[in-house]
Amino acid sequence: MGATFSSVLRARRAGAEEDEAPSAAPDREQRTSWPELVDCGAIDAASLILKDRPEVCVYFYDYGKDAPPTGFDPKRVVIFRNSGNRVVKAPTLG
Repeated sequence: MGATFSSVLRARRAGAEEDEAPSAAPDREQRTSWPELVDCGAIDAASLILKDRPEVCVYFYDYGKDAPPTGFDPKRVVIFRNSGNRVVKAPTLG
């Protein structure tokens, strides 16, 4: 089963002051896929996804070992990573 990164990052941010404005304007369409993160480090990818969509939870799955999650979840982004902790498929919402 995949592990969540969102709670760790939120806890880390809790002690830090937020200097940046929210990245998603109310009228802007929110992202559902991040193809540019393929071959990026999984932790870095999760950080970038949460910057775009702070309301989602990011889950890590080992590509070829873990079965993908079933059903659609509009608050879940899945990152498939290899043994080197690199993103191997475009992370997507669902």
